[in-house]
Amino acid sequence: MATGTMWVISHRKEFWDPKELSKGRTEAVLDQECKVKGQRFDLSPLKGKQIAVLVGERTSYVELCEDYLDVRNNLRYVVGKDKQPVYSQVIGIILPIIKGVADLNVAYRLPRDCYIG
Repeated sequence: MATGTMWVISHRKEFWDPKELSKGRTEAVLDQECKVKGQRFDLSPLKGKQIAVLVGERTSYVELCEDYLDVRNNLRYVVGKDKQPVYSQVIGIILPIIKGVADLNVAYRLPRDCYIG
């Protein structure tokens, strides 16, 4: 991964609350220790890039971060023929653990020639 950060979109109340759905979505840029580095990100630089989208609903902040960081760190070993990492960015989407969350209508506009792996 080029940046060493993970972009996260949360549909949880107060970003991390596993039991309540937020009224909207919140974005954050997380560093390698899962600490918030920034609040917004722009998807347009991902045009023509391969990205990994992770969807999670683990119970705690610690579990969620451990899982995301583990996957993100392992994705850097997925390389193409040129020995460069396949994925340019990881985007995590976190949902609360509530009944009916699977029916939540969540849509994101990604650049047209952005490839999701």
